[in-house]
This record gives sequence, structure tokens and C-alpha cells, in this order.
Amino acid sequence: MKLILTLAVAAMALLTIPSAIIHPYGAVKGTRSSAPLFTGAEADSNVTRIFERFCGNCHSDRTEWPWYSYIAPLSWMIEHDVHNGRSHLNLSHWDAYSEEQKVELPTKMGVGGEKSADAPHQVPSVAPAGPPVQ
Repeated sequence: MKLILTLAVAAMALLTIPSAIIHPYGAVKGTRSSAPLFTGAEADSNVTRIFERFCGNCHSDRTEWPWYSYIAPLSWMIEHDVHNGRSHLNLSHWDAYSEEQKVELPTKMGVGGEKSADAPHQVPSVAPAGPPVQ
């Protein structure tokens, strides 16, 4: 029984060390920016705040990594989501997009409260709400 426990601990150590070093999506966590989002855009501050709060973690270089994002295999799943989000839209590189992309990309993300295939989450509508339903 003691031999089995020793082998199990050794096997876990041998798997844990490489999994902490291997990052299938590259150095996603190495990219960090303190630059404001929507650089060069004339966006309303309320809209910018909404995008920062709801979209910034996956769609910018200003990701706040939770503690569990450093533990494999969770780290791989989270890095995949951030890598995928940044590849579709990176708000930190807003000034690099064409005028057409600046209109198209936020629409694809689901602005207006609609879910889209590219973003499984729902972004709140920035349009004023109608009268409350009673």
C-alpha cells in the first residue's frame, strides 16, 4: 500500500511539473498592457466602461488572471478562451482595425444584448431601456 501511494505521488509530480511549463497557446499571459482600450476612438465613457468590464478580460491585453488560471489543465482552457477572444477582437489594438472592422467587430460580439456564435456570453445593451414592465 505504501509503495502504491509513493508511486501515485511521484506520478502526480511528474505530470504536474511539465503541465505548469507547457502552454499550448503560447505566451498568452506574457502580453500585458496598461494602455487604454479603444485607442484613437471617440467612444462614450459609459460604453468604454461597459466594454472594459464585460469584454476586457478576454478581448484585450489587460487580462486579470485568477489564481486558478495558473494550474494546468485549467490554465490551458482559460488561455485557450483568452487566445480565442483576442484573435477575434483585441480592444487593446483598436487603432489597428479598419473603419469597417470597427463597426463590424463589436456587432459580432453581441452589442445590443444579443448572443452571437463568436461570443457565448451576453453583452448588455447600451441603448436606453424602455419603461419597466409591471
